[in-house]
Amino acid sequence: MWTIAVQVAVLAAANTETTRHNILLIVVDDLRPQIGAYGEKYMHTPHMDKLASEGAIFTQAYVQQSICGPTRNSFLSGRYPDKTKSWNFLDSFREPGVGDKWTALPQFFKENGYFTLGAGKIFHPNLPPNNDEPKSWSVPWLGPFSDCSCGGHGFPPGGQASCEGLPAGVATCGDDALAREIAVQLEKAANGTLPSPWLIAVGFHKPHLPFYAPPEFFAMYPDPQPPQPVGVAEGMPYPAFHSCLSNRAGAANSNWGNFTDIPNEMTFLTPMDPATAARLRRGYSASVSYTDANIGIVMAAAEAVRDSTVVALIGDHGWSLGEGNIWCKMTNNENGARVPLMFRPPGYAYGGAKLRQLAEAVDLYKTLADLSGLGVGMVESGVDGVSLAPIINRPTAMSHAPLRTAAKTQFPRCFNQTIMAKYPSVLAPLDRTDCQDIPKEHFDLMGYSIRTDTWRYVEWRSWDGVNLKARWGVDPVAVELYDHRNDGLLAGFGTETNNTVNATANRVLRKQLAGLVRELFDLAPE
Repeated sequence: MWTIAVQVAVLAAANTETTRHNILLIVVDDLRPQIGAYGEKYMHTPHMDKLASEGAIFTQAYVQQSICGPTRNSFLSGRYPDKTKSWNFLDSFREPGVGDKWTALPQFFKENGYFTLGAGKIFHPNLPPNNDEPKSWSVPWLGPFSDCSCGGHGFPPGGQASCEGLPAGVATCGDDALAREIAVQLEKAANGTLPSPWLIAVGFHKPHLPFYAPPEFFAMYPDPQPPQPVGVAEGMPYPAFHSCLSNRAGAANSNWGNFTDIPNEMTFLTPMDPATAARLRRGYSASVSYTDANIGIVMAAAEAVRDSTVVALIGDHGWSLGEGNIWCKMTNNENGARVPLMFRPPGYAYGGAKLRQLAEAVDLYKTLADLSGLGVGMVESGVDGVSLAPIINRPTAMSHAPLRTAAKTQFPRCFNQTIMAKYPSVLAPLDRTDCQDIPKEHFDLMGYSIRTDTWRYVEWRSWDGVNLKARWGVDPVAVELYDHRNDGLLAGFGTETNNTVNATANRVLRKQLAGLVRELFDLAPE
């Protein structure tokens, strides 16, 4: 039998010549940079703030698609979504003829002598099947994706969107048990009973809806500030909008719209009522602090292996809390795409470094390969992104070294009611515009977004469902251009207020960015 003891002996023998750093990877669901380390001083996030103070954070890090399954398929395979062909919850990169022969990120470490262990939500459930076992993991999955509840269950979840005010015992969540399990594994690593080197990956579900947290975390946020701006961005085209917290006609019994504590009838032009907005913003903040406490449990256990372990933390995508009348994710805007990204290598001498370069989630693969000591040269051809390690390791000398011209994000849109009727769903038509349960051959649009240092440019293009690519030979259906020149190092969340694409002063810029978006996205498949 292939026991833990046997693996310890084999891996020890295989790694006597070169020291490799261990990897602790923390993935947090729906976490935007709403933590103290990113300038949000009202937030109670001491453990993530401590990690940031001991490591380096990227202040402009962006995911490649702002929804759980596709973003994780992207950064855990090291490929952009147009390569993974995973744009919703129906397909993974492991589909035959796509990435069935690729080496996923944890698999890369496993195949290079690491003991790999995962728990919680790392890959999205069933994308790929069975958490990519046995290819990516040395042992069976330790803890399942924890379904946290505010009085509902199943899918759609029902119950309340925020657990605030529920009686004891009604709200439940498995994230705290997950934190304790990972702490046990780290204690084994510290006493030598876990094979080494190792990669331990833990995925926390909160602050994903519903906003679970014990009462003491809600008490931290008695007076949440209202979203700014409340209304949609001036000149924003309809494809850019997504409503996932509405109870208006057509949204009942949807995955986001059937919560009992959301009485509003929000629409494209009608913002959520202030009381509900405050309740949800308090709930999100409380849920972030709850996850921070669980990260604290993990980091306390990791202290004993600090000198040999790289710690990385990433949000799988961002989140909107009413800014621009947008709630949730599933957009190409700044709040949907921007995430916290931080690294703490062993013995790091530049704690608290704030790195301004444009980073992408897809960079995680090569960066961990570098920081571990294996090196980028070991990574297979076809993996996208760049290693952030040179900038992390020399933040002062590399402070102005550019990584890329622009960071890429994309998202599909589905509007065809005939197609939706052909594929029945528990989702309401209003929510199904995100295409999450529509076969990729039937998308209507694909929105392609690029974020430079100073601008966000988006093109919404008609979709070729036969060739699974945008129709680049025709004009885009809608275009957006937002000014980020005055954001500052630690930007807030209400930065995209005016679509200036038709401004006379931006004509030359628009032409330049249109060329760049095609250069970056209109690529031949791998």
